[in-house]
Amino acid sequence: ISQQKAKIFYSHLKTKIPSTVFNSLIEYISSGKVILIVLQGKNVVKKIRKIIGPTDPKKAKKIHVRLLSNEDMQVQFKKGKAVKNLIHASATIKEAKREINFFFTTKELNFN
Repeated sequence: ISQQKAKIFYSHLKTKIPSTVFNSLIEYISSGKVILIVLQGKNVVKKIRKIIGPTDPKKAKKIHVRLLSNEDMQVQFKKGKAVKNLIHASATIKEAKREINFFFTTKELNFN
């Protein structure tokens, strides 16, 4: 993901987190390869959020993917850095639709 695209994607956070944390987030998300996946199914947003766990990896339990990050969000924020989360998932259906449309064209999607 280019830095320009990352800034647009995370623009809703620009006024909610310190600029150093925002810049760290943009740098991290654009620093390497990203796998984008669209999942479809009944209550899929709720189910995926349950699997990945809370945004702060320190609050995650053994069953959550985010525990693998092993970073503390508050500690990172104090350092002016973003947590290097291993995974992102939409929090709502509305957000999922926005994010899917942001990353994919209609031709790339095949929902049968």
